[in-house]
Amino acid sequence: MAYTFHKFLPQPFVSKNPGIYAIVNRDNGKLYIGSAAVLAHRWSCHRHDFFRNRQNPYFARAFRKSPESFYFELIEELPGASKETRLSREQFWMDFYKSYTPSSGYNTCPIARSCEGVKHGPEFSAMLSARKGRKWSEETKAHFRLVRVTPRGWHWTDEQKAAQSKRIKGKKWSEKQREKYNAWVASKPTHWNKRIVQLSMDGDFIREFPSIKEAESYFGGKRSNIYSVCKGKRPHCLGFKWKYV
Repeated sequence: MAYTFHKFLPQPFVSKNPGIYAIVNRDNGKLYIGSAAVLAHRWSCHRHDFFRNRQNPYFARAFRKSPESFYFELIEELPGASKETRLSREQFWMDFYKSYTPSSGYNTCPIARSCEGVKHGPEFSAMLSARKGRKWSEETKAHFRLVRVTPRGWHWTDEQKAAQSKRIKGKKWSEKQREKYNAWVASKPTHWNKRIVQLSMDGDFIREFPSIKEAESYFGGKRSNIYSVCKGKRPHCLGFKWKYV
């Protein structure tokens, strides 16, 4: 049974058994696969993470864009299963649905893993101890009250926006920072650096470009228009058809 993923609905599972679940986007079929020691607790955990920006950014952005499109579904209940069994079954379903590929799902890691039972070192414990007794200012409290009632996540005040703008405005990157960023961009298979082909209006091959940016430089056209043709949102651009390799 599927349940709409909305913050005000009751928990979809009352089972306190371990098991495997999925959070599915009905608009595009993408899904997130997870496992839980207590299924009944996962609803509140994910709900908390989404509305506090603690879920992985890719998944959180998709949810905040269209929360009514997601529903929560039980895949497999595993009464009395150990942690190793849960992770093994989670890995099986992740591989089955390929939920770690951007085209199929929202899992950011291809390996099923859990933080359950992880022991932190003395440095981490000391850091947590140092936070004990720390009190928030009234301004911070007021800000977090605002965050709690803002369904689409973190909300900056006008003063915070101005301070952030002042901090980064006019700041220039060093050559090392620029090279590191360019290398990172080149390693990502985004729509801007995918190979594309130029076709005639009859569909005949003309030439291939390593990226939309290269095609833009060659023709002087707008990158967004070529991208729209590749995504099927426009029929043609610059008198040609375009598509990804």
